[in-house]
Amino acid sequence: MASRGRNRVAIVGRCDPRLRDLIADVLRDLGVEVSDAPVLGDPPAVVLAVAERANLTAVLDLAKAVAGRGPILAVVPLEDERLEHAAASQGAHACYTLGAPLGRLRALVAKLLGEKEPAAN
Repeated sequence: MASRGRNRVAIVGRCDPRLRDLIADVLRDLGVEVSDAPVLGDPPAVVLAVAERANLTAVLDLAKAVAGRGPILAVVPLEDERLEHAAASQGAHACYTLGAPLGRLRALVAKLLGEKEPAAN
């Protein structure tokens, strides 16, 4: 069995390069490497499932295959309690809404990694 990539976060779903770069910048303080080319059988520490209402189930199914037993953070485009509930019921451990403060994304990933968020400089 492959060991979980302790400092690796994988992105699944449709994620444009600007969003991927923004996520990488936000998570840099946590010392994590962001990959948008996850490999089945080589689970990352956390999977970010970038999804919309229309493809939520498909993206979360892929995220579960990549994550194995690891945590999944759903990244959704708008704050919608029903969408967040649907994500949770389909396996997401937490949910981040695009447009929310980026510190929240960092804190959610830190929590899923089982680490404290680094202090702000």
